[in-house]
Amino acid sequence: AAASSLNQAVTPDRPISVGVTARSFKEADNLAQRIGKSLQPLLLGEASSVQYSTEVQPDAPAAGTVAIRAAR
Repeated sequence: AAASSLNQAVTPDRPISVGVTARSFKEADNLAQRIGKSLQPLLLGEASSVQYSTEVQPDAPAAGTVAIRAAR
């Protein structure tokens, strides 16, 4: 559902941002990479158009949080 909404909302040359907050960098990075790899085949445009950002917060939910949006 996220990929379909993003494909309708942005042009193929505009990057997609996957932002993850987790309790450790390793958790955040793993989750961001997993989500990005799952989205890439569903998105229009280049696979390299998916950008990742991670944030470490010791009090983040155990499963982490994710924000997927068109990059600026």
